[in-house]
Amino acid sequence: MKKIATILLFLLATNIALAQPPVAVNDTVTGRLGEYITVNVTANDYSPEGLSFRVFLAPYADSFTDSTITYYFDYDKFYNFTDPYYEQYYIIIDENDQIDTVSQGRVFIDLNNRYFYDTLDIGNIRTRIYAYNNHFWPGSDVIEVDSTLFEFPKGSGKSTLFTSAFWIGGLDQNGTLHLAADQYR
Repeated sequence: MKKIATILLFLLATNIALAQPPVAVNDTVTGRLGEYITVNVTANDYSPEGLSFRVFLAPYADSFTDSTITYYFDYDKFYNFTDPYYEQYYIIIDENDQIDTVSQGRVFIDLNNRYFYDTLDIGNIRTRIYAYNNHFWPGSDVIEVDSTLFEFPKGSGKSTLFTSAFWIGGLDQNGTLHLAADQYR
């Protein structure tokens, strides 16, 4: 009886020692500010034992399922985000609840429009249009060497305006003014 118990204990210990947790492989995707980005992180992850696995933890994600993680990048939080990639980790776990350091993967997201502006290049004008107003002015944190603000005529290097912002307003049926405006920053 003692011999059988020793053999069973040995087999149980061997199975536990041979158990291999799922392996998470890093993911890289491209996205834009103001959009939801959903990544199927388990598409390139695997289990050496062939077991099924799922996303167990995804901190800072907007949401996650068994196989996908969704992030949202709003303009206010990621204004002029200067890192080449936004990086977050996630952890997967298999059906036997096995987990280890190899079960942690990283998601790298390249934000295409992280500088918060686009270039208007039409007619004889070239300028920057910002999502947060203050058009034409790059501010004190100029990232690019080319800092032409409102170039007219295009290609001249002459900047005719310093800065601008949209003011949109109107009166309601009671004569009350409603205004959406931005002050000089």
